[in-house]
Amino acid sequence: MASFVDEMETEVLSSSPEASAANEGPNDGDGGGGGSESSPSDDSSSSGDDSDDSDAEEKDGKTVDVGQVESEIASLQAEIDANPYIYDKHTQLISALRTLGDLERLRAARERMSTLFPLSEALWLEWLKDEEENPDKAKLLERATADYSSINLWMECVYHSMRGMTEPDGIENVRRTFEKALSVVGLNVAKGVTVWDAYREFEIAILAGLQPQPGSTDTKDFDAQLNRVTKLFKRQLSIPLIGMENAFKEYKAWIEGDVDAETQRNYNKALSVLEELRPFEKSLKESGSQQLEVYNKYIASEISYGNSARIQCLFERAIEENCLIPELWTQYTEYLERKKNPAEILLPVYRRSVRNCPWVVNLWVGFMRALETFGRPKEEIKGLFNEAMAVGFAQASEYLELWTAYVDFLKRRIDWQVEHKSQLEELRNAFEDAINQLYQSYHLNGDPKCSLSKYWAFVEAKFCHNMSKSRELWSQILQSGYEADSQVWLEYINHERAFGDVKHCRKLLQRALNSVQDWPEVICDAFLRFEREEGDLNHFQAASLMCRDKMKLAEAWRAEEAKKKTKLAEQKKKGKANTKWEKSSLTRHDESKSPEMLQPLRPYQRSKKKEPLKKSDDVKDSSGSCSVDAVVYVRDTKQKRKLDEISSPPTIPPEAARVLDKEGFKIPPPPLIGETSKSPAHLLPPGFSTRPSLSSGGKSPAELTEPPTKRMKGETSERMSIIFISNLDYSVSVEQIREVFSKAGQIKEVQLAMNHKTQVSRGFGHIEFVDELTAGEALKMDRISINGRPVFVSKFEPEESRRSKFRFDVGLEKRKLFVRGLPLSLTEEQLKTEFSKHGKVSAVRLVTYRNGKSKGLAYVEYETEDSASQAVLKMDGQVIDGSEISVAISNPPPRNAPLSDKQSTFVPSLGGGKKDNRNAAARTQLSLVPRALQRKALPTDEKEGSSSKAKQTSSENGIDQKEGSPMTNTDFRNMLLKK
Repeated sequence: MASFVDEMETEVLSSSPEASAANEGPNDGDGGGGGSESSPSDDSSSSGDDSDDSDAEEKDGKTVDVGQVESEIASLQAEIDANPYIYDKHTQLISALRTLGDLERLRAARERMSTLFPLSEALWLEWLKDEEENPDKAKLLERATADYSSINLWMECVYHSMRGMTEPDGIENVRRTFEKALSVVGLNVAKGVTVWDAYREFEIAILAGLQPQPGSTDTKDFDAQLNRVTKLFKRQLSIPLIGMENAFKEYKAWIEGDVDAETQRNYNKALSVLEELRPFEKSLKESGSQQLEVYNKYIASEISYGNSARIQCLFERAIEENCLIPELWTQYTEYLERKKNPAEILLPVYRRSVRNCPWVVNLWVGFMRALETFGRPKEEIKGLFNEAMAVGFAQASEYLELWTAYVDFLKRRIDWQVEHKSQLEELRNAFEDAINQLYQSYHLNGDPKCSLSKYWAFVEAKFCHNMSKSRELWSQILQSGYEADSQVWLEYINHERAFGDVKHCRKLLQRALNSVQDWPEVICDAFLRFEREEGDLNHFQAASLMCRDKMKLAEAWRAEEAKKKTKLAEQKKKGKANTKWEKSSLTRHDESKSPEMLQPLRPYQRSKKKEPLKKSDDVKDSSGSCSVDAVVYVRDTKQKRKLDEISSPPTIPPEAARVLDKEGFKIPPPPLIGETSKSPAHLLPPGFSTRPSLSSGGKSPAELTEPPTKRMKGETSERMSIIFISNLDYSVSVEQIREVFSKAGQIKEVQLAMNHKTQVSRGFGHIEFVDELTAGEALKMDRISINGRPVFVSKFEPEESRRSKFRFDVGLEKRKLFVRGLPLSLTEEQLKTEFSKHGKVSAVRLVTYRNGKSKGLAYVEYETEDSASQAVLKMDGQVIDGSEISVAISNPPPRNAPLSDKQSTFVPSLGGGKKDNRNAAARTQLSLVPRALQRKALPTDEKEGSSSKAKQTSSENGIDQKEGSPMTNTDFRNMLLKK
């Protein structure tokens, strides 16, 4: 029987050219196909532990330097330990270990790589060839076919099963392996014929062994096997496969007669389908880089035809050749879900998808929901969620989607009709962990719409009947930057109407009417509709009056804004635009987004006073099991907000509170880079908690993610390569900034601060260069013009160091001149030309408004003090373009010094001009000292005597006054009573 098996196996292997080519691949060194005909003694690489040093040094007739290879292996292992996600390092390590023939270390390296990546067909075939004598090779084959649906790998499974044909159930095991291979790759139009031909030749070989002896009458086994071969022929002929014409010819030769009508009809039908598929197969061979596009058209055509098994086979073919295309995996899994495929088909596809494309959050979310659909335990789904979180995603929205899917699962598994305290606590902890992780990693951009907090508030209100906690979450949402947003107020109002009571809803509408700043009409409509449905006549009339007053104020604001806009347009036409109004117009709302609505009321602004979060007592509710035991944060009304985190586009009313500089321009908000590690409490997202995350090993959010400022404190060299740019036009893009500043050198990154609601630039940002020298060159580009505005360029400094520093020097600067009275049309080049006549000028700085227009002031710096002195003497009082200029040595007072200190330390500088005494003339000339206390001025020679006499008089009046000390009210009273 053994000789029969060997002969049959040889016949089967030689009958398929493609299978033979796959078997010859490894011997030719191309890494493809495994050959069962190769004995262990013929393969030097499979010698394993039996190989000695001489075998390791000699391979394929070439001498191997063992020491050099070992050194290379050690280096590769160190790199993999440092970063295990480098695919090429794993393949290089496997190749080096295979060179030495160290099977144990080779097996360990392959196992490690297979846990991180799906292995390619070539890698699996090499592994299977090296494990030829391994008794667990069948398990390796199962893992190999689970990664990809490869024809060659399935043929390896067949060849391996044939080696056990001598066992009692050996032949049936081979048949089961063939049937499994046919179910996976038997419908492959291009290569499926390989498996069919091998299966048929296998059955024909068995039939030859059952040939009855001449004169024998027992032909039962022979007839059964003959019938099996005939059925196998008919099955193959009913499937559209390239090469089916040859199979039809073989069938006709086999039956030695005419083909029955049913078989002929099935063959003709399959042949007609094949003719429709041939253009796609031809395009795939000629597609090259357009292969994916051809597969998509091929799949769409097959889906319209409707053969589910053939569609799955086509998806597997496409994925085998395009395994890193996320859209293909998504399309495949969605198709399987629509067709309601069982868990044993859908779940392995999802597992393979996340192994090939772990960076795609949609695949992880779909995998979690598929596990939930098939009733898998919570621990398995939670493990998959933690696995996805460990992968790492590029955007905050992807983490938000993953967290939302996880809390969805935790909410759905709660049976609200029975005891659920522990499950509810787990859900609340998940909400907190999600909010903490997103905030620590992405600040307020982690969940810009507060969707998780709104979801949490909904759960507390609907399922827990805990409106106190729900209202607290909504209050925090409003206080985190949405107190003037009418849409967010409407969401809160609808939430209160659905789950709250009339009293709270009425108060909420009144608060909304007083707070909204963009579209008060929306709140007015909601208020009146509410009172019409829920209130009486008094309530409705009161609401009508409140809405009427609000709209009158809105109309007045809008009318004033319209006047400003008209006046600004007229001034622009004349070329005399007012700087302050031009500045305010830069943040107008884009009316094209809502053409049917009026101009918004005023820009979104946060109130001046905000309440930072502080820890409060546990919030209890009468609902029993739904009481809130988690840490809750409320607002502290004693502290003020320090930052204006969110700017808004609409309009600027006169009454609006703004942070302005001395020229009347709005001071830009501080940059995102360099924020202090202790964020203001009002910037914390709703539901934020310092409770250690359950999924973080007990670490607090602050320990998990270090704030940017804290991370950068010790990175001096990196910080020196960053510059801060401000006064940008809001229309300037990152590409424009990169184009302008790339003249200084190579740019590593450009960060432009954006309004997270409108995605409009906030007028400042940071540029990181490759080194400090390049950043130094960029600093010389200070006040370079972009879109007609001078860009302020300065060194990047953390916020705490910026508070105590001033950009320019203070005090007497003998080489620098301060010039005022200049014509507004004068340029820096013209000014430098005028002052260069009196010495070599090293720098000229024209003082401008933020829109780039001159203030008529300038600083001129000479290389020597003598040149500066000469320029003062000759240029002070000169007339330039009809304007008399004033020139003086620069001597600015100390910054933030008291007024008295500035006056007492004043030293007239050379060329300082006349002292302006206009303010002194306005002082009152009346004496505010009582006449009884007024004393005549004494001559100089009498001052000493009068001094001693005054002391004596004061002593007699009972006033014990120290010399030089001011008199108090008691002193005055005592002195008057004595009189």
